[in-house]
Amino acid sequence: MREATPLQVSVQPPRDYPNREALRGRVWRDGWALYSRELSVFSACGALYGLLLNELMWFTWGALVLMSATRIGAVGSVWVNLRRARLVREAPVTEGTLISKRRRLFWHELLRGKAHRSFTLTFSYQVPGEVSPREGQVTLCLCAYEHLKRDEALKVIYDPAAPKRALPLRLALMRIPH
Repeated sequence: MREATPLQVSVQPPRDYPNREALRGRVWRDGWALYSRELSVFSACGALYGLLLNELMWFTWGALVLMSATRIGAVGSVWVNLRRARLVREAPVTEGTLISKRRRLFWHELLRGKAHRSFTLTFSYQVPGEVSPREGQVTLCLCAYEHLKRDEALKVIYDPAAPKRALPLRLALMRIPH
């Protein structure tokens, strides 16, 4: 079996970062996928309720919402991850600081192991030419959460056209071990 080589990217753009790196094994999560999973749990329960009690309306609505949530979650997740891959490849870097980390509660995570929990990471970064620092947020899994310390200095990449889009460069290199 071939040994996987660890991904290394330079601090300055352009960086070599293939799309498959953003789509497989990343520690970051996106709202599209998280909220669609949450909606899928409740719609599956509604469809099951309708099936068991012979309620056609509950079954139909549950099945339709389940199919829609699955499709929206998949397409949204791919879209966000490809956008983040472009950000990793092309975005300029600036200094940032980790401000806070907090747990996000989702019902669908109760059915999975501890490693699948989600956390929101809030960080600040200074965009060149602006007086006040900006704040960014990213949702990530427990694995990355445990490796980041509060008040830690970070290299942050941001989109100059939309500085609200930012990501700690370190997260682009982390992979989910589970």
